[in-house]
Amino acid sequence: MSSDPSGTKEHKVPVVAVEPEATTVPGARVWVVRAGGGRYVRHFIDRSHVCSGNVDVSSAETRDEIRSKFTEESPREVGQLAAFRLELCEGDYVITPE
Repeated sequence: MSSDPSGTKEHKVPVVAVEPEATTVPGARVWVVRAGGGRYVRHFIDRSHVCSGNVDVSSAETRDEIRSKFTEESPREVGQLAAFRLELCEGDYVITPE
């Protein structure tokens, strides 16, 4: 995990262009990762990975460890980061709106 000048933490997952007929990978899931209103789309593509939020969860192995990174109760953010860190896998597809 690293951060860019904006302070955004990165969780590296390859980003590739996929032809529609090649989208049937057994077990692959599809995720939506928002790109800051399209601001980070080029960053995602050029660096071949997606990133989420500004809380470093790179070493977290459980939802409780992710929850401990927050000083206030933030169930939505905890759930989103837990899915991003613990469930998103290489081979999954990421859709990001521009």
